[in-house]
Amino acid sequence: MQNKILFSFIITLSNFLIATSAKAQEVNSTSGGEYGNANYKLTYTIGEPNVTTLINSNMQLTQGFQQPVYQIIISLITKIADELNIKIFPNPTTDILFLSIEKPPQNLQFMLFDMSGKLLQQKNITDTKTEINMQAFSNANYVLQVLQNQEKISSYEIIKK
Repeated sequence: MQNKILFSFIITLSNFLIATSAKAQEVNSTSGGEYGNANYKLTYTIGEPNVTTLINSNMQLTQGFQQPVYQIIISLITKIADELNIKIFPNPTTDILFLSIEKPPQNLQFMLFDMSGKLLQQKNITDTKTEINMQAFSNANYVLQVLQNQEKISSYEIIKK
């Protein structure tokens, strides 16, 4: 009888330990996305893992690995991109793509990549409206990055039809 009770206790304890340790990782996500083509797919999340979450009736506190410097950089890049008011049109495009910015450009350039990451075109932006010739490229999706002082400030998915 004692063996059955001991066996039952060990099974119950092991089930409890497995259930409490098999907790999926949670992330406070601030951004993310997905890139891919017929051969691969890359999904990414920018955030920080949760270590502990405490909740009461007035507030919620989530403890994680804090990255304040990174958050400041993201805020600064977003602010720069917002101030420039970048517009890409028409998207989807067939031949000419326009990149328009509100303020006169200072140390801006664009880089156009195919979905495999190959650099197809790179050019300095010298006016508030820039033409990007897409006629030579096949119908596919592309990534257009806008850089200021060699730092990426925004990225767009372009569809060529």
